[in-house]
Amino acid sequence: MKLGGHEYMMVQQIYTTFGPAASVLEPGAIVVSAVLAFLVRRRWPPFALTFGAAVALAAALGVWGALVYPVNQRWAELPPGALPPDWQVLRARWEYGHVAHAVLLALGFAALVTSVLVDTVPWRASGRGVRDDVRRVA
Repeated sequence: MKLGGHEYMMVQQIYTTFGPAASVLEPGAIVVSAVLAFLVRRRWPPFALTFGAAVALAAALGVWGALVYPVNQRWAELPPGALPPDWQVLRARWEYGHVAHAVLLALGFAALVTSVLVDTVPWRASGRGVRDDVRRVA
C-alpha cells in the first residue's frame, strides 16, 4: 500500500499467471469439499466441518468475484502505463478483497483439517468418546 501509482501498476503485471491456475483449483476445491461432505453426511462433526469448509471456499470465490475480479477487469482495460484517477480506491478494493479471500480460504482449509482430525483421532477406533478421555484427565 506504500507504492506510488505507477509502481503499483507495474507490480500488478506479475499476477497475470495466477488466474488460469486458480480458475481450476478453487472451483475444484469447492466441488471436492461438497462431495466429501456428502460422503461423511452420517457422521456429525466431520459433516458439519466439511460442509462448513465447502461453504467457506465458495464464499471465498464469491468475495473474489465481487471485489477483486472487477478491479482486474478495470486494470486489463487500461493502456500500458496508464493510471486511472481512482487508482487508490481500486487498489484498496483489490488488496482488501484479497485479504477477505485469503481469510475465507484459510478458514475452509482449517475446517477440512479439523474434520479429518476429528474423524481419525485414536479414541474413535477404540470406541471411547472424547468425554471419556476428558473425564479421565480431569
